[in-house]
Amino acid sequence: MAIYHRFLSKSSNTLKSLEFFNMPSRVPQSNEAEVQDLDKLFSACPNVEHLHLPIGIHIPQDTLNKIAQGSLLPSLRSLDVFSTVGIDILEMVGRRNELVYRRFGVRSSRLGGAIDGYPLSFAHVVLHTLLANWSSTTSAKRYLRRFWSSQGTVFDIRCRVVYFVG
Repeated sequence: MAIYHRFLSKSSNTLKSLEFFNMPSRVPQSNEAEVQDLDKLFSACPNVEHLHLPIGIHIPQDTLNKIAQGSLLPSLRSLDVFSTVGIDILEMVGRRNELVYRRFGVRSSRLGGAIDGYPLSFAHVVLHTLLANWSSTTSAKRYLRRFWSSQGTVFDIRCRVVYFVG
């Protein structure tokens, strides 16, 4: 991920959408992003509203906590990611939406933007997860939908069959 820091540095303040895709490669590679790499990349792009990360990029819990608190990606409204567990992403979305709701009493989409350093709530989440975790992820989604803070969030849970070649 470090290669992108330099590439994005000139447009990081105006960048609204950041998308990375799986690229077929004959060279073995590790998609396990280091905490510092993602934190540095996300902190360089504070105005990103849409983020798509490919299968295999794991967002560490520390980074998820920072996104939930709004210290990373405070303008993020649309998220498209893969998680083997799934619940970790939904929990982060729920915490962030609740933070905004408790602060303003309304969904941030009605506010028009982040105010006083508070992040925006999520409008759309596409979560790719393993078929084995679909049931628990769907239950977690239903649980989140019970709260006013996540009523306006569209959750799209998609199952993936992932083959690991060793």
